Amino acid sequence: MSSKSYVFQSDLPKVGVSLVAISHDSRFAASKNEMFPNVVFVWDLTKLQLNSILVQKHEITHLTWCTSQHTATLNVSTGDGKLFLWTERVASVCQVPVSKENFGVQRVHWNPNGKSFAAIDKNNSMVFVYPQVAFFGSE
Repeated sequence: MSSKSYVFQSDLPKVGVSLVAISHDSRFAASKNEMFPNVVFVWDLTKLQLNSILVQKHEITHLTWCTSQHTATLNVSTGDGKLFLWTERVASVCQVPVSKENFGVQRVHWNPNGKSFAAIDKNNSMVFVYPQVAFFGSE
């Protein structure tokens, strides 16, 4: 099953849940509520309870789960030059490895093998990122 991210758009004022992404194994759901636009809520769907709260400096623009079967890894994009990764065991942040000034990650597309992803900015420029294998650990 592939990871899907849903964006709800309308001309109405922004209220309620505006982003939802479900992990490939349907164990986790990540959501953004417009009351807290800088916060990601990670829900454990098997226990029907909140697992984690990720507070970011900037507003969340995109949520994407890794498509690989070996781990549920969430990528959070905030439109700045950083990449935010979350797993059940660890969270990590790193600067986008590009020399281009003002590269802001708007969204991410995972490679189907789950070992890399393309970070894409508002001008559709992209850079491929290969997280260290140690980040994923042995799940």
